[in-house]
Amino acid sequence: MRLDPLRKVTKTEVLSLFSEVALVLILGLWPPQGAAFKAPRVDILYIDANVGSSSGGHVALRLEDEVYHFQNEQGTTRLTRDDWSRFRWVYNDIENRNIETAQLQLRPSDADRLRQHLGLFFITQQRQTDYLKALEEDISLLEALETGDQMPLTGRAFFEPAKTLKKPLESLRQMLIEQAGPDFLTQERARLLKTLQNLHYDERLEGLSLKEQPYPDYPPTFSEKVGDLLTRQLALKVIDGEERLRQSTLIEAGPLPSSRTRQWLQGYLGKLEESIIRGLLSPYPGGGGPLLIALARHQSVALSLARNRLFFLPLFEGEPRHLEANDQEQQRLEALFLNQLTQEVTASREKIFSHQKPNEWDYHRMEIGASEINEMHSAQRAQRAADFKRTPGPPRGEGRENLHDLLMTGPVLKGALITAKARRHRFWEWFDAQYGYQLITHNCVTELNRAIQGSFKDANERLAFGGHIDPLLSQSFVPYRYFELS
Repeated sequence: MRLDPLRKVTKTEVLSLFSEVALVLILGLWPPQGAAFKAPRVDILYIDANVGSSSGGHVALRLEDEVYHFQNEQGTTRLTRDDWSRFRWVYNDIENRNIETAQLQLRPSDADRLRQHLGLFFITQQRQTDYLKALEEDISLLEALETGDQMPLTGRAFFEPAKTLKKPLESLRQMLIEQAGPDFLTQERARLLKTLQNLHYDERLEGLSLKEQPYPDYPPTFSEKVGDLLTRQLALKVIDGEERLRQSTLIEAGPLPSSRTRQWLQGYLGKLEESIIRGLLSPYPGGGGPLLIALARHQSVALSLARNRLFFLPLFEGEPRHLEANDQEQQRLEALFLNQLTQEVTASREKIFSHQKPNEWDYHRMEIGASEINEMHSAQRAQRAADFKRTPGPPRGEGRENLHDLLMTGPVLKGALITAKARRHRFWEWFDAQYGYQLITHNCVTELNRAIQGSFKDANERLAFGGHIDPLLSQSFVPYRYFELS
């Protein structure tokens, strides 16, 4: 079934859609198998071309309220997963591009298979991308050791050295003393220092697993090991009062709306404390970064309660993409979008704070909303278009840290650099062969089609979709042609 192009979907149209669904339910036209067999919403989306972005158009797959699509990110076809409302808002409203919809009639079991495969593909590719970055950071770290420079560190930007020794975080200190003894902090800091001083790049580490599936289990890289130890060191300094929250990095999001908000935040603060204590007493490889982010969130929540105003960590970091300045009409539209977004975020917060049990996902949703509003305000001040193509993930707060605790000599460093560059080159060749962007053979159409087909064996794919599309035939590597054949 093909729907009319979507341009500026109105509330009236949404209510009309809800009315049609309600009528179907009232008349008993829905399949009688029950809720477990409810037909899922599965659509192929075509987003038309626009000046300055995706001149050949774009395709995506909608699964209920999630949208999967491949984007060209610096020469790599990356699978992206967006919320449908956010996706429509960015492409349809912000970029003023039509979205056409072809609805697919899939059985619930086939839709689940598709969702599971795309979900696994998404986290697998993310892990492979992160590992490639970690291999590159090995090289940067070894070069920094040669020159005496600093290294990037997740969470470092959220903290700064205290000008004078601040009062330690008593609640966390007391919990540590009760569970691990009065000497834990001193002993743990000494252990981390000794481990750093004895750490060396392992040149004997054999080849990498270059399999696409299942989820790859890569050994920690040298830079990951160093970063893990440094973030743990920094977390202990924060608890001891030697480091403090860098308040200038926070987003202020207005006053606390009610006493219920305070209760929710106090409950979440308790959950964060439990998480921080677990991270300190039961360390695991790669857990240093999440530990420091949890500590930064802990301090921002504590500040919110102390000042009776909401503060959040920012999610959008670095310079936005270069977007041309808006004309007056576009600025007027974006002002309307900002007002709409503010209303939606406010309503979402009220709903979240009405929940009795605070949780990580709800708090992250509030971080996303605060960051998106802040991005629109920043764009207005800079007279540029808002950049929402940067998908908001967990806070990173990447800063730079000294490496004076790492003791490696010149000859050892030179050998390690040779090995690190060779290892990165080998992985990059495999990664580029898998995901490198090519206009005809590896683009948003071909990769989405391969991902869909990868969810089924050949026979099941034809049964599920009623046919098979080869993007290299009938010019269906072109987004609109592929959409026509869907």
